[in-house]
Amino acid sequence: AEDAARKPAHAQAAAAKTSAPKKAAEKANSVDMPAPAKPAPSAAKPAADPATAAPMTGPAGSVVEAEPDRLDAPQGAADDLKRISGVGPKLEALLNELGFWHFHQIAAWGPSEVEWVDARLKFKGRITRDNWIDQAKALMSGD
Repeated sequence: AEDAARKPAHAQAAAAKTSAPKKAAEKANSVDMPAPAKPAPSAAKPAADPATAAPMTGPAGSVVEAEPDRLDAPQGAADDLKRISGVGPKLEALLNELGFWHFHQIAAWGPSEVEWVDARLKFKGRITRDNWIDQAKALMSGD
């Protein structure tokens, strides 16, 4: 409103003449034109192997927790997680409560998943110290 008051009358009229057709054309085009189509979702990429993927990092390079795949119950017979050095009956029960029943679950953990599980265990650092992931991989292959 202040800009209009400052402009001379002939400048206001010229601006109105040039902007009115432009606005009408824009309006007509926007009404007639359909909304742009959203691109089709790309094919799902296979999930990266968490054990080989780069860990998610937070402030100061700390590893961010990522919840691993968990199960409500074992798929078939549960693996004897006590076969992993450093896992006793109580720790196996805790792992089962957290949803871990099989060697393949532990073998799939990466640094972020280890951080998640480690935060829920009483023995912080046990997974890495006792090398549970490599042990689980060996046990899966029958070693």
